[in-house]
This record gives sequence, C-alpha cells and structure tokens, in this order.
Amino acid sequence: MPDSVAGVGFGITGPPPASSQGRPPLCPGVLDGGTVPENWERPGRLDELPSYHRTGDQLVPDTRTRVRDCISRDPGIHFNEISRTLDIATGQTQYHLRRLVRSGTLEKESVAGRTHYYPPTFSPWERRTIALLRRETTREIVLFLLRTDVAAPGEMAEQLDLARSTVEWHLSRLIEHNIARKERVGSSSRVVVTLPDDQSVYRLLREIEPRLLDRVVDRFSRLADELLDE
Repeated sequence: MPDSVAGVGFGITGPPPASSQGRPPLCPGVLDGGTVPENWERPGRLDELPSYHRTGDQLVPDTRTRVRDCISRDPGIHFNEISRTLDIATGQTQYHLRRLVRSGTLEKESVAGRTHYYPPTFSPWERRTIALLRRETTREIVLFLLRTDVAAPGEMAEQLDLARSTVEWHLSRLIEHNIARKERVGSSSRVVVTLPDDQSVYRLLREIEPRLLDRVVDRFSRLADELLDE
C-alpha cells in the first residue's frame, strides 16, 4: 500500500467496518484504485469536531478549535481581534478562518470595511447588526434610540456630545443595513430616526454587551422577562 494512503483507511474494499460508520465519505475513486482529484477536499464536517492534543496531564484544544470557540463566545469578532485574543500569527488566523468558513462551521460578513465572523446560527441581518453594534459610537447611538424610541439627528448629536457629521455617518450605516429608519414628522420638515425592529436590536445587544442594557432596562423590562423565559 502506498505510504500516502497507509493507515488512513484508503485502499480497503468492501463495506466499511462498524467503527467507521458515520465518518465523512472517502474521495470518489480511491476505493476502486483511482487517483484523488486535485480539487477534492475531505468534507468539512471534520472541521466542526473539536480536536485536542495532550500537554502533560491536560488535553489542550488545537488552534482551529480555539479559533472556533473564540468566535462562538464572541459573535461578530473581527479578524484582528481574533489574532490578538488568541495570540496567534495573522497567517495562521487566516488559514484556520478560511477552512472553517469553507466547511460551513463559521459565517463571515464584511461591514463598513471590516470582516466579522460568526457561528452559523445568525441571519444575514443579525450579522450586519452585530457588526455595527460592536462599534462604540454606533452602539451609543442605538442605545440612545432604545431609550427614547425616536429622536432627531441634531438631538442625538447634542445629547451624546458628538459632531453632527459623526452622527449622520453612523446613522447612514444603520439605515443602509435596515437597522434604523428616517421619517418626516407630519407635514413639517423635521426628520426623526427610529429603530423599526427595536426588540431584535435589544436581543442582539443582550448577546454581545449585556452590561450596557442596564441603561434601557426600564423600557424593555417586559421584553427582558420574555427573553429569559425562552
């Protein structure tokens, strides 16, 4: 048996042994003596399984497992934060993220110049919302809207001690991704901003920055109770 396939179950004919039931299938053509196509990869389910190595008396997760677990704990984390948090090289981070995304174990979303990573349980809208909520100024604006329900951009700039242009920039990102909406008040020229789905925004904030929600808990106390019961 060639060295390249020895010891991994290639070249065996007949039905697989019971111990191998449930494993990803081998490359088509290998069992009948064919060659492995250049572009073939083992199915990505193997990337979803945690992998460990032994250090002394302890089992330590391998780098890909650490990357996946880091993102599971901190959904929406961006690339540079992953490298810093895990103290691993940029190239190593890129390699494992690429494999995890390709296998479907993770999802990625690029928003306003940054690429963020998530477990596959979040919808595209949720991923974009989380990405923007991770930005401090955007988060302050959203918290202000959660407290007041509706506000004019000038009012937000004054209350948050921000330049009007800064507020408008962050609002434009929120509006672009259907998180916020501008509305004209009656027949007047006054424009206000609202959060059409403020309950979903609140829920996502609970997941990524629960400490901040003390500032809006009065308005959303009933919603918080419902979420805790889920």
